[in-house]
Amino acid sequence: MQRQPSSRDILIDRVRQGDLTPEDAEQEAERQGFGPLARKPPPTEFNPDKMHYWSLPMALAWIAWRSSQSVREHCAEYRENYWEWVPVSWNVQTNDANGTKRIDGYELRAMGLSTACRLPILEKPLRARKELPSTAKLTVSQAVKQLFAKLAAGQIIASAKNAFGQVVDIPQREWPYLRLFEERERDVLKYDPLDKEPAFTEINLPRDRLKVIWQESPIEPYMIEPMMRQRREGYVSLCSALHWIMTEAGRKVGHLDDTQSWDAAVARLIPLISTGEVEIIGRDTGGQPKTMDGVMFAGISVGQPLRESFRLIAGDNPWISCTPYVDEECWGRDFNDHMYLKRFGPASWTHLQVRKADVLRHITFEADANDAANGDALAMPDESGGQSFKAEDAVLVEEMRALIKAGKAKGAGAAALRVVSKAKKLGSDDSAVERLRRAYGRKYPTRKRL
Repeated sequence: MQRQPSSRDILIDRVRQGDLTPEDAEQEAERQGFGPLARKPPPTEFNPDKMHYWSLPMALAWIAWRSSQSVREHCAEYRENYWEWVPVSWNVQTNDANGTKRIDGYELRAMGLSTACRLPILEKPLRARKELPSTAKLTVSQAVKQLFAKLAAGQIIASAKNAFGQVVDIPQREWPYLRLFEERERDVLKYDPLDKEPAFTEINLPRDRLKVIWQESPIEPYMIEPMMRQRREGYVSLCSALHWIMTEAGRKVGHLDDTQSWDAAVARLIPLISTGEVEIIGRDTGGQPKTMDGVMFAGISVGQPLRESFRLIAGDNPWISCTPYVDEECWGRDFNDHMYLKRFGPASWTHLQVRKADVLRHITFEADANDAANGDALAMPDESGGQSFKAEDAVLVEEMRALIKAGKAKGAGAAALRVVSKAKKLGSDDSAVERLRRAYGRKYPTRKRL
């Protein structure tokens, strides 16, 4: 018996035939109750940091681009569950046997499989359009060379299936003789291109070891903690203010090695200092705190923490050396921001600090404007140094309540996982889930029966 097409099948075919746009089809699917058609899996369902082993494309994405989002996008299961509309065209015969008609439509397809051999092909247009992650450190080809060198040195142990389908650790001594190929949309390792069967398939590498060797350098919450405190008065370290700007007041994840974002933050803050709109103080060579003349900062170079160039250090022009804020004790010693006005000798000024109220007054973000336009209270720092999103969380708590009452979530934790992608956050998804779970508990406390 032939299967009858469902309403969903009919809708998808109409888009394919060009009778409907993907947008119209999505609206109709929502109206009929089976939308969305195209879907992007929630990041919390495919968190690379919760996977003990990464595939070869995931590992290379990390080594080259140092971005968890990039790693996720090359996870096979994530790609299988990521459905998108893809433009398609073909010719069909018209009623006139000698004529043809071109049809332009869209097909709903899952993302294709990712392989290590395809990554360099993907990388080229991304690099040309400057769409690679700002945290990118290497090309994919360089990442492959580094990974194979570490495998051959025994610093990482990869597991795979051998020619007999058995799961084994690939011996260190084998790596100098193995070559990487793609066969049937999968990565394989062979000793010789003409080998009929690959020596190893389904290669996996330990996540923890990869992240130890190729480390990321995020802007940690404690680095912007002085700017996140509730009180507006006082002074904060220059570097902390710049990192606060890079993370848009803690709304997004920033990285210490993100040169583009660092330069943009410097371009926003330093001119305000040079014109006196943001007051800055420091300690002179005698160790005395004094207000500094903003004119000294006009056009000055500000070194990126941990990445200061030799040209900057050895040059003749004045420059500032920045150090990420850790805590008051470290800052009070030598781990603070220095200004060098002379090529040789010690810093002319140390312990550079900007007036916090001035920074908050002059530096705003698009999210602040959106909140104000929507009549929402701006997110303000709370007493713990974190940022309060009470207004936004209150909406999500009600969504959690509806999910629980509808039987779509068994409890607050499960409901929080369902809505966390919509939550504003300073750190990881896990911390946002915990925040939402607690907010739900405060609004709808569970009482023991008497």
